[in-house]
Amino acid sequence: MVSKKAIALVTGALAVGGAAVYFSHNPFSPYFSYSYGRIDYRGKTVVDIGAFDGDSASFFLNRGATSVIAFESDQRINAKLIEKFKDDRRVVAMGSWNGQPIYGDVLKMDCEGCEVNLTQSLLAQYPEYVIGLHPDALGPQRYESIVKMIAATGGDYWGMEYFWSREMIFGKKLRTI
Repeated sequence: MVSKKAIALVTGALAVGGAAVYFSHNPFSPYFSYSYGRIDYRGKTVVDIGAFDGDSASFFLNRGATSVIAFESDQRINAKLIEKFKDDRRVVAMGSWNGQPIYGDVLKMDCEGCEVNLTQSLLAQYPEYVIGLHPDALGPQRYESIVKMIAATGGDYWGMEYFWSREMIFGKKLRTI
């Protein structure tokens, strides 16, 4: 039997039932479950803005996402993202996000300042989202205007919580019958 400690020291992918299941030694893994675990990703395309080296993409795939469109502005880290998923067509690494509309089912944004490119019309396209706002990177006025803009999109908010130096905003559009 392999110990949990031994497994935690390894990063990579394991094929289970024909699909890659990703695992990581990333210390942010509990953060992913807390912050991103409130959404059902099964069968959905996730737009991941602030994808880092792909650990969040791994999280979404492991929870049933069919694809992840991943944006990471740091070229060195983006290269790691590309390498990690070079054999997995479910993840498309796009480099920097500059505010262009990208279509998907879920928006995840956690990008230390690129939130300034988020618009109400862009956010309104997504049935579900989780956004990590970084008050220090945004400044108080821009931060407040983004929070108001998010609230104006309408929706059923799960909450807004402060967690690991960021405000996490969770939301889901109200269904109309």
